[in-house]
Amino acid sequence: MRNALLGALLIMLVSACSQFGDLENVDGVDYQAEFAVPLVDSRFSMRDLLENFEEEASLTVDPDGLLRFKYSGEVFSKTADDIFATINQDVGSLPVPITQENQPLPFTNPNGLQFDQLDLKQGNMLYTLPNTHSAPVTITLTLENVTLDGDPLVIQRTVPGWNGTGNPPNAV
Repeated sequence: MRNALLGALLIMLVSACSQFGDLENVDGVDYQAEFAVPLVDSRFSMRDLLENFEEEASLTVDPDGLLRFKYSGEVFSKTADDIFATINQDVGSLPVPITQENQPLPFTNPNGLQFDQLDLKQGNMLYTLPNTHSAPVTITLTLENVTLDGDPLVIQRTVPGWNGTGNPPNAV
């Protein structure tokens, strides 16, 4: 059995060496090598990266190798009272005449604060729309960016006509 195995191995070796003639017609290969040389040799640990890490935060390594960062503490320092005080200061203290169908309200964000989403659970929005005309007026107020159950908030009121004496009637 051993002789048969050596014989088969010898036949494969001889037949493999007979194909070297095919390599004589190969054109030269032009190599353009690129080399990378390290500019900095340094080492750091996670402890070095997290040297000024806050106590309210933790970093854990999951069994699958993912790093999980957990922070507990105060992220946002503005309260709703601070935000709505600014809104009331901008919009609540002055009459805003409605002169066009779609009209933005004058509002400045407090200290550059940006809103992605604002969820209101409760509260009151007060508005008055006086009718100084003698005919009754139906008012539809659509707040496209304020949703109720996924639909834009629509408030519709009918204001009776004004007879010219006393204060004009208001839609409240």
